Amino acid sequence: MLKPIDRFLNSITMYRLMLLGLAVLSVIAVILAFAGVLRYSALGMVLGVFVLLVICQGSNKLLAMVVKAPANRESAYITALILFLIMPPAQTARGILVLVLAGLLAMASKYVLAIRGKHLFNPAAVSALVLALLGIGAASWWVGVGNWIMFGAVTIFGLLMVRKLRKFSMFFAFFITVCLAIVINGAKTGMEPGAVVKNIFLWWPIMFFAAVMFTEPLTTPPSRRLQIVYGVLVGLLFALPYKLGPFYSIPEFALIAGNLFSYLVSPKIRLKLKLKQKLEIGRGIFEFVFLPNRALAFAPGQYLEWTLPHQKPDSRGNRRYFTVASSPTERELHIGVKIPEKASSFKSALKNLKAGDGLVAGQLAGDFVLPKDKTQKIAGVAGGIGITPFRSMVKHMLDKGEKRDFTIFYTCSDPSEFVFKDIFEQAKSLGVKVFYVITEPKNAPANWAGLTGFLSAEKVKAACPDFVERRFFLSGPNVMVDAYKKLLTGMGVSRGNIITDYFPGY
Repeated sequence: MLKPIDRFLNSITMYRLMLLGLAVLSVIAVILAFAGVLRYSALGMVLGVFVLLVICQGSNKLLAMVVKAPANRESAYITALILFLIMPPAQTARGILVLVLAGLLAMASKYVLAIRGKHLFNPAAVSALVLALLGIGAASWWVGVGNWIMFGAVTIFGLLMVRKLRKFSMFFAFFITVCLAIVINGAKTGMEPGAVVKNIFLWWPIMFFAAVMFTEPLTTPPSRRLQIVYGVLVGLLFALPYKLGPFYSIPEFALIAGNLFSYLVSPKIRLKLKLKQKLEIGRGIFEFVFLPNRALAFAPGQYLEWTLPHQKPDSRGNRRYFTVASSPTERELHIGVKIPEKASSFKSALKNLKAGDGLVAGQLAGDFVLPKDKTQKIAGVAGGIGITPFRSMVKHMLDKGEKRDFTIFYTCSDPSEFVFKDIFEQAKSLGVKVFYVITEPKNAPANWAGLTGFLSAEKVKAACPDFVERRFFLSGPNVMVDAYKKLLTGMGVSRGNIITDYFPGY
């Protein structure tokens, strides 16, 4: 049942999914207003969303020109639709003015409340909080309260977003914290259990807040452990009643406070990169070498979000997540990208970059890193271009002279797709073993000395008799990762010893 859903989610970027989902929610809301199900004026809602889209896009473009930064249209449209769904729909001229101010404040916050080009807070939450503190207007969060149809639509969209982002731990840390806090608070006030449950799901904007605003990658911590702490913190601030000077218990303050925590514990980077070199290192596989404007401190195996503004971006947008293929010991930043003949607009623009051309990277994150205990036996399974994090790890080991018991299964459908073989050859002296696997046996040359066919329990056991003791790292297409995760758990490898690589927007 989940396979068709995952195929759809894998075919679309996180930002495009967010934009599409918010647009669908907005259309449903307008239809319900026309039908008289929602108490707002349908024409007023249409006017309001139009005003927000124009104001957010226009001001974002203008501000980007002023600070000489790339303007992201998708981001502006997403913020506009979020504001439409949480601010009271415009019923009067004053209501329109409030929406205009909301849009301007949100876009301004992206550039004013930013350090090194990275905004600190969710723009829509900043806008709503400022308007509330000034007494001009307050978010009603109408999208998530009071109507079962809207709640159902929000829930479906929200669960799709969480599955796309793979932020289940963070989402449930928040959700469970909020539910427990509301139940305990309700019990203290004598509320019936049924009323408490209805209160949670119908009168609190919990699902929209949690799945749409709370999970924004730019303002969440980089590691799973910190994301769980973040979820609990924001959950408590979201659900418990309090007043701290001018601040009080409203969702937007809970999110802003959580964003501040996230900033304090996250890497503060936004890199401007210039292309130094572009090489085709395998059939349809390119290595891009960039010179960053500042040094990047990262752990081998982590990834960055890469933004490349270009003409006529397709449905996948102008942002992607790529693992840093270089080692922290290298001055340049490397990425490896497979670019098919019929490539996306992003990959086509990337392929057409010339030496000296620039792009932007930021949002360093990822738990796909080697264990601190160097005596821990490890194994990697790479599918195609999923080899890039292992290139980073092995190059770092070489430069540091670090020995580990490390076995890598490197799978490709054709031998022309194997890359970085020189690095892995050098690493033999450190105890690194690499098994090259051609998954399409018909493509194997007559003198092929490696493995053929898909990995099986027998092949893993033959190469790693001590496989139960190893920590496995899986990187590659989602279908491959899921299949080999199932294989390993079936062999008796504990789930805690299987680490998977996943990019929310790729």
